[in-house]
Amino acid sequence: MIFKLVPRNPDESLAIQNIVKTFRKAAMPSWGATGGEPMVQNAGATTEQAASLTNIINYGGEDNWIRVPNLCKFSFMHGDEPHPWLIQFKPCAISRVEVNYTSDGTFATYSDGAPVAVELSLNFMETKLIFADEVEAGY
Repeated sequence: MIFKLVPRNPDESLAIQNIVKTFRKAAMPSWGATGGEPMVQNAGATTEQAASLTNIINYGGEDNWIRVPNLCKFSFMHGDEPHPWLIQFKPCAISRVEVNYTSDGTFATYSDGAPVAVELSLNFMETKLIFADEVEAGY
């Protein structure tokens, strides 16, 4: 899916920046049980500090795992019903996020540095198989 996002004011520029960051973040793996902890917490620690931290870290704990990216569930709608002419999707992983700041062929910004236009390209991969009998159901 390819979206061309063109802000009309500074608020919309910030909204576009948040949309891009949200999709990029959702497509990336996260660290730890909650997904919010950084992998490198004490990069500037001395050797003695690092040795004392090693005794605290639980290497078998759930906070030492890389978590898979988020899944998306979206539907094409016609009013308040699924669109009868368009294929629907099962839960998907975002497999690629591409941001093009030169969607018009030339890089251009407003006076505050916000891009004049942003092209957001998203690829999705379904995480469940689609069987032949599900085609009639819209998949």
